[in-house]
Order: sequence, then C-alpha cells, then structure tokens
Amino acid sequence: MSVNVKILEAGLALTSQHRTRQLYALEDRLMPNDIDEAYLIQREYQRHIAEEQGAIAGYKLAATTAALQAANGVSEPCLGIMLEDNIRRSPCTLEVANFVQLGIECEVAVRLGADLSASGAPYDRGKVSEAVDSLSTAFEVIDIRRTPG
Repeated sequence: MSVNVKILEAGLALTSQHRTRQLYALEDRLMPNDIDEAYLIQREYQRHIAEEQGAIAGYKLAATTAALQAANGVSEPCLGIMLEDNIRRSPCTLEVANFVQLGIECEVAVRLGADLSASGAPYDRGKVSEAVDSLSTAFEVIDIRRTPG
C-alpha cells in the first residue's frame, strides 16, 4: 500500500469512528510508522472533521512531560489543533451524553496579538513573548476515545 493511500484510508477510518461515536482504533496496516506519518494521518482526519466543526481557530501542545510522553508512546510533545466550533466561552453548559468518555484538563491559554509565521522561524523566547497578547486559565474538555493498550 502506498503511503498516500494509507494516509487517506487512516484519516477516513478515524473520521468514521468519530462520527459514529466509536473508540479510535486503526487496523495494523494503517498504523503510522513514525511521528511524521502520524501527523499526516492527523491532518487528513482533521480535514474531514473541520467540515463539521469549523476552521482551525488555535493550536495546542500536548504530552509536554516525560511521563505523559511515555504513557502515550511518544518521545516529544505533540501538536494539535482547536476547531472553531469546539471553543466555548464561560459560562457554558455541555451535555455529557454528547461525549463517549468526558474528561477535563486544566490548561494555560495563550492569545497571540501578532502572528508567528513559519517564514520567521525559528523563534527565540523574546520574539515569542513579544507576540503574546494575554495568558489565562482554561479547561480543555476532552472526549476520550483511545482504545486501551
């Protein structure tokens, strides 16, 4: 199977599982071989989900400690996106019935006042700090759909 076909099939499989409220599980043949392939699958899945949940409205960084990385089988922090229709402002009421397994994580939210374009990379702490408009506490509402193991 070519890599492109694998990426497309894996993205569609995850999208179908999301839409039918299943736990996420890829067949062995669709499992990513490395972190780069995992990000390609993630992008394909997100492309489909964005059709229902809106455009990219922000980014998140996960698994930032060695313990969390080990628990998730990765060796570096992982980047994800936040879609427009998934961002809620307080006060907000959510229905637990809309989740497979509801979870809450405490987060630090950073609002940028200036873009950090890829063409300007790499950025140092000073340049990133200058781009920050505000910091605030936040809750990430997660729908845990990982299969055990």
